[in-house]
Amino acid sequence: MADAIIIIWISLIGLLWWSIYCIFKWCQDTIIHHYEDSIFNTWDYFRHDWTRKYYDGDPAKGRKKFLGFVIPPVFFDGWHLFDVLRNTAAYTGIYLVGGIAAGHLSWWSYILYGLLAAAAVMVSEKLFYRRLLIKPKYRNNLNK
Repeated sequence: MADAIIIIWISLIGLLWWSIYCIFKWCQDTIIHHYEDSIFNTWDYFRHDWTRKYYDGDPAKGRKKFLGFVIPPVFFDGWHLFDVLRNTAAYTGIYLVGGIAAGHLSWWSYILYGLLAAAAVMVSEKLFYRRLLIKPKYRNNLNK
């Protein structure tokens, strides 16, 4: 009985971190594909613009630096911010689930966990990408 409870908790922790990962992924997709129609278009920081990391937006002038160090792209646009957050969520989830699960999971639980993770992707896509991140008047255009 104790092993079943541990497996349930491990699965819930993994699904939580996978859901957080998916939310950040949908934010990235929204910024790239639907920026003008999204909740992010009120802040210029979120506009994805690869030239911001260069002085005056010109690659020939080099990357922006602070105290001699190149400034990471995460400080220039929302897409890179959500990329860092997404990767952090993924690695945190992998670490937590792997660390907790050591010695507690059988082969069938990996299959079950994969199916639950796929369901979490579909649910988070419906809830966050299509319902929360895109303004209501533009939601009908998503399937075109």
